[in-house]
Amino acid sequence: MANIQVTPFVFFEGNCKEAMTFYHGILGGSLTFRTYGEAMGDKAPEGWSDKIVHASLENGSIYLNAWDSKIANPEARKIELEISGDDEPKLREIFDKLCEEGKAKHPIEMQPWGGLSGRLFDKYGLDWIVTVKI
Repeated sequence: MANIQVTPFVFFEGNCKEAMTFYHGILGGSLTFRTYGEAMGDKAPEGWSDKIVHASLENGSIYLNAWDSKIANPEARKIELEISGDDEPKLREIFDKLCEEGKAKHPIEMQPWGGLSGRLFDKYGLDWIVTVKI
């Protein structure tokens, strides 16, 4: 099979740059932005020329795309983003940082299926699962 990947694409209601900068501070990697003004010039929605039409965060196996949207897509479905790996201390650090101004729904703990996993809701409204593969 060809090298195919699935990349989450999330939207924000005007604070995409702030949110993606927050995630970049935790996950590292390469972060790029393109504004509505850069993409559309004078056809950008009024007052939105500095909002983000496309953001991309890449760090090895992490790929996250995002954008600002005036109106939430009524057909969009809710998702949870999962970060997983075998570096327990690093994953616990990521969990704690994502919880800042957010809320841990379940701390990282042993699950019935035999791994360590926790869930949280971050300050930008995204749900995350952090899983330690053991």
